[in-house]
Amino acid sequence: RTPHLDRFAQEGMRFTHFYATPVCSMSRACLLTGSYSARVSMPGVLFPQNRIGLHPDEVTIAEVAKTRGYETMMIGKWHLGHFPEFLPTRQGFDHYFGLPYSNDMKQSRAGYPPLPLYRDEQVIETEPDQSQLTRRYTEEAIKFLRTQREKPFFLYLPYTMIHDPVAASANFKGKSAQGLLGDSVEEIDWSVGQIMATVKELGMDERTLVIFTSDNGPAGRAAPPFSGNKTTNLEGGVREPCIMRWPGRIPAGTTCERIAGNIDVLPTLAKVFGAEPPKDRILDGRDLSPLLADPNSAPVRDTHLYFTASQKLEAIRQGPWK
Repeated sequence: RTPHLDRFAQEGMRFTHFYATPVCSMSRACLLTGSYSARVSMPGVLFPQNRIGLHPDEVTIAEVAKTRGYETMMIGKWHLGHFPEFLPTRQGFDHYFGLPYSNDMKQSRAGYPPLPLYRDEQVIETEPDQSQLTRRYTEEAIKFLRTQREKPFFLYLPYTMIHDPVAASANFKGKSAQGLLGDSVEEIDWSVGQIMATVKELGMDERTLVIFTSDNGPAGRAAPPFSGNKTTNLEGGVREPCIMRWPGRIPAGTTCERIAGNIDVLPTLAKVFGAEPPKDRILDGRDLSPLLADPNSAPVRDTHLYFTASQKLEAIRQGPWK
């Protein structure tokens, strides 16, 4: 049951041809840089033993936001490098609260250090209670919003759930019809509801664009109506739910069937910020603003490239053809 996200979709626009990548680190790199993961040399998944991360020379959405005086915060799963030079606070975020990589990369798995929970650049806990993460992320987000009442802000909140191992707090555990996975989905829906209620309470509703999407397809489960799932470039692995909401700017209850994806988020938000996207590099994404105003306007791009975790080009979509 996702009543808050259902309402979110009714009040905004659904993108039904919205692309991420087969796995997590590469997807986050695409989102934050506006470029395909192969262009920014980000392999599929980073592990605690990896010594690489998103290169400090890359320009992130947060850094673009900073050029316009925005306060920036990242809450949740980073997964773009855990050495100091790669942390969110070195990539344009003023504040950070969350895990540096996936929640399954913990001490109980051979050879991994204790799973760290960061605040800014300090580890404040190890092996945190994962059933409390969604609740804690929600509290951090609301606290941040309350401090931004009069300031422009960019909040990036990638939940740790529903990555395995799945967990949910006592208020949600055992409450859904889909087991623990369903419980954790319902808790994320609750979180979205709490955050949106805060945005409205603070009078920021009509000047805040909110985007909800995912980084890859479901792991070990089907993704109907598509074939394939996580780790594949079949549509079930990379075509993701995406809804965008901005009262007065995005027409409510609309659907966009144009090709779009997380590489388009940086150019789109740059336009929203009133900022220039970086001019000294190639961006693969395009500004979706025309589609936000009219989902039937001309495509902003008619091609999408599908890269594997090893950065090989595996497929191309152009128009309706793949």
